[in-house]
Amino acid sequence: MKIRKYILLVATLFLLTASVAAGGCMTSEKGRATLLDLPERTTILCVGLDEAAGNTDVLMLIGLDFSRKEITVLQIPRDTYFFAESVEGKINRLYPVYRAAGEDRESAIMHLTAEISDAFGITIDHYVAADFASVSYLVDRLGGLTVNIPSDVFLGDKTIAAGERLLMGEDALAFIRHRAGYAEGD
Repeated sequence: MKIRKYILLVATLFLLTASVAAGGCMTSEKGRATLLDLPERTTILCVGLDEAAGNTDVLMLIGLDFSRKEITVLQIPRDTYFFAESVEGKINRLYPVYRAAGEDRESAIMHLTAEISDAFGITIDHYVAADFASVSYLVDRLGGLTVNIPSDVFLGDKTIAAGERLLMGEDALAFIRHRAGYAEGD
């Protein structure tokens, strides 16, 4: 379990530091400071954007406690029922409501962060939001990701064979978006 948390920390910090270069990533203004400037306890909202559908399909709260050397992660299921002044329904519909109201991407993410902060009664210090192009870009910058694929994955005209594979950006993105063969599609 410690290895998973370490990997999560590295991935989160990488997203925070690479956000400006990727173009499709956004971070809070405070998130653009150096990692050494982070306080001993920090909460980060990580958002995965599907701009084509207009949803936030990944929502995670990551708590970093450097003094205790702990990382906590709360994944907020995208189908979580949410009631706010602006929207009632699935939580992944908050962002598109703000976008439809004419807000730019950054303002919509800031409002989403504030809504989640209010709903959970916590302070969210930073946010990082990445779209599909950013994920592909970041995986390429890492030199790919090695994944143990449990069974063949059929991606239209392409198949990724089962086994340990090094996936580059576009293939890694296709793999993480692949749902067929999994319980309830996730």
